[in-house]
Amino acid sequence: GFYDVLRDFGYKVIQKNVKWYIDEAGNRFGKANADLDLAEWEDFADYCDELVPSESGDEPRHQFDGVFDASVSRWEALLRVCQVARATLVMNGRKIRPKWERPRLRNQVISYADMIRDSFRIQWVNTNDRPTILNAQIRNRSRNYEQDLISQEDPSSVGLNAPNMLDRLQTRAETVQLFGVTRASHARRELTFRLNAQRLSRRFVSFDCALRALVSEVGDVVGVQSPVARWFGQGVQITLSGSSASLQPVLT
Repeated sequence: GFYDVLRDFGYKVIQKNVKWYIDEAGNRFGKANADLDLAEWEDFADYCDELVPSESGDEPRHQFDGVFDASVSRWEALLRVCQVARATLVMNGRKIRPKWERPRLRNQVISYADMIRDSFRIQWVNTNDRPTILNAQIRNRSRNYEQDLISQEDPSSVGLNAPNMLDRLQTRAETVQLFGVTRASHARRELTFRLNAQRLSRRFVSFDCALRALVSEVGDVVGVQSPVARWFGQGVQITLSGSSASLQPVLT
């Protein structure tokens, strides 16, 4: 099916030695795989296939099980597949490679001299406004792929919203969609990751700089040196938009 075509293109591209792309209808057509960064795809496939503990034994870290029942471009379809593995696609020239969430070494240090004057900004986040419970709607394979609601409470807030707590937290629940996730255990792992990310992301940094001053790309870890922010040496992850960069602390 279409799922197999997408998986062969992405996660299993090395084992299958794929030499074709897919069109919007899911049909295959010949194209040399010189456009693919094969080493990165191989690392990505190995990362997704790593076994992690779950409620019913070990299971692959990330697995996409989805059906596209609406018309989308092949690029959008591949991006949605990659999102299941906390990844995106990056193009360097004609080379296509995945970039996924994982521990990385710092790529560069951006100093205050590299930034356009008065463009440096720090935004502090009120962690008390973050959700303490995340709900996910999935097609649960253990229930014949019926719609199911999976809930996960923030591990750091367990018991802190009890009525007898003087400084109890207000219970705040949000619902997210996990397209392509069909295992309840996978959904709970993803929800726990998102809760931890929201709890640990306490500040965001943005600045403007010349393109020649920035050698990093989306997902890279950089150091920031500024007289305003006294946390030089701490890794932050970069998100790019034109000549603007947004950074937040790396989750460890």
